[in-house]
Amino acid sequence: MLMLQYYERGLKALLAYSNFEVVQTDNGFRHNLDDNKESVRNKTLGQLVKQYTGGKMLLPKAEGEEKVPESDAEDEPDDGKIRMRFNSSVEVSSEEYERIKAQLSEMVEMRNGLVHHFIERFDLYNEASLTSAADYLDDCYTQVSAQHEALKVRLIALDKSRKILAELFNSTEYKDWFFRGLDPSGGREHMWEQTPVVKALFEAEQKLAAEGWTKLNDAINYIRKHYPEDFPKRYRYKHWDQLIKATNLFDLGERKWPDNQTIVFYRTHQQEIALTESIE
Repeated sequence: MLMLQYYERGLKALLAYSNFEVVQTDNGFRHNLDDNKESVRNKTLGQLVKQYTGGKMLLPKAEGEEKVPESDAEDEPDDGKIRMRFNSSVEVSSEEYERIKAQLSEMVEMRNGLVHHFIERFDLYNEASLTSAADYLDDCYTQVSAQHEALKVRLIALDKSRKILAELFNSTEYKDWFFRGLDPSGGREHMWEQTPVVKALFEAEQKLAAEGWTKLNDAINYIRKHYPEDFPKRYRYKHWDQLIKATNLFDLGERKWPDNQTIVFYRTHQQEIALTESIE
């Protein structure tokens, strides 16, 4: 019975941690692991096994079949928040799947027999029956122990995956990519709409624009004052106009004053540019 309880406890952990979601909130990021743990906390062994074999964790795969990952994109709420889903599953042959499913069903049936019908099956006041009961319990222990060892293999693999993910999420490269949109390869393939510099350019435009255009020098001074860490070199560019063009989010233009001074302007991208020409 203790081994069955250990197995049940391990299966709950596997179900809770194998599929979870991290969602952006106003106060940072929130995961649903606590919700997952609560959802399995009071489930019976039979319910847990059914969830394990009938869900997305243990998957049968026919010979030669290419499994196409399921997409949850249609279920995504359109609220502009970042979401990450983590799914861990094992694909086995159809034959192996049926074998595991049958073994686990047999273990659940055996567990129910131990809890509810053991005394009915064995006469504890009869020596021969006691011997049979001891042999039966040994067989039960062997059966549960084998399943427990198989579960431990999955839990160890899951724990290793979690540690690898933790190292990734704590790395500077990942944080720069996820929170700042910076290309982790060291190149210029940034996720521009997520970068602080683009957000700063939008903010400067909102505050400083006149007749739909913003002087680039005024925006640069604004960003230097309020966001001193955001400058072209951080994004692997030498000049602001190069960075702005690379984002494909803004229009660039220029005007020449009577004293031949050239003033560069920008604005959020539109179909037509009213100024003389874009900077090459």
